[in-house]
Amino acid sequence: MDQQTKTLIGCFSEIGVGFLVLILNGFVLFRFVLKHNGFTKHFKMLFLKMTFDTAFVVADMVYDGFIILNIYDLLTDIPFICYPGIIAQAFLALLGFVSLAIAIDRLVAILKPIKYNIRYAQIIHKSLLSILCVVFLTNSVVLMLARNENTEKSYSASKYFNVDIVYIVDNCSRVAFMLSFAVTLAFLFQFYHFLKRHQMGTRAHLKNVKLASTTVILHMIAEILFIICPFITERIIYYVTKKTISHFVGRFSSLVHVLYVAVCSFMLFAIMKKNRVVHSLGTITHNASSTAI
Repeated sequence: MDQQTKTLIGCFSEIGVGFLVLILNGFVLFRFVLKHNGFTKHFKMLFLKMTFDTAFVVADMVYDGFIILNIYDLLTDIPFICYPGIIAQAFLALLGFVSLAIAIDRLVAILKPIKYNIRYAQIIHKSLLSILCVVFLTNSVVLMLARNENTEKSYSASKYFNVDIVYIVDNCSRVAFMLSFAVTLAFLFQFYHFLKRHQMGTRAHLKNVKLASTTVILHMIAEILFIICPFITERIIYYVTKKTISHFVGRFSSLVHVLYVAVCSFMLFAIMKKNRVVHSLGTITHNASSTAI
């Protein structure tokens, strides 16, 4: 299979998965955020992640569309093609830091439930949002400087950028994913002891607590399957063959990140669809904070 075919398959696959993400995220953001304003602060970071994920997918779909047009000689302005690529790559590199921010938010919420509800939540959310904005702007500037002055048509998206710089930016995001994995493990450990300390009164409460814990575990599994394992595989292949995995399968990094976003969107969609579960989960944490040690 030649490079052109690999690129086309990768681009069309990302666009198809991207439409699925837009449908899921659009439904959740409209139905459960815009139409219902009473959501607990414990879900704000998840909605923020959904917003960043949606922005990444939109930019990536536009970039894929431009690459397809370039392959068929319908768009030949290479610098113009690079602009959505810079935005998409900057958001892609931000995903790991968003995941880390959510893990930190959840860990603080379970360690200091009373102070989190009264004071910490607003401070943490504003601080993490500011940090994420700085990271995104930094990624954008670095990638802007990493553009190749290549004016020839290319079937590989990586040819539009300095590959070494892109790898550095991507690896920073993957390190953030690994850190978020470690923080999530700490959260699960604390959450387990939290459940042992606080007895829930009804079976519905117990069911919702189990659902919350399962959601965290599934999110962590998604990171392992779509981020950490592909990263390790990519490093092994490069060490053995001295070639990137994209050389063999075409576009790889952006595709696995889009799949990761799709899985996370589906999980959040499934949870948010049960509106009463959201409020019950907020009530659980709120009630637990009132009785926390």
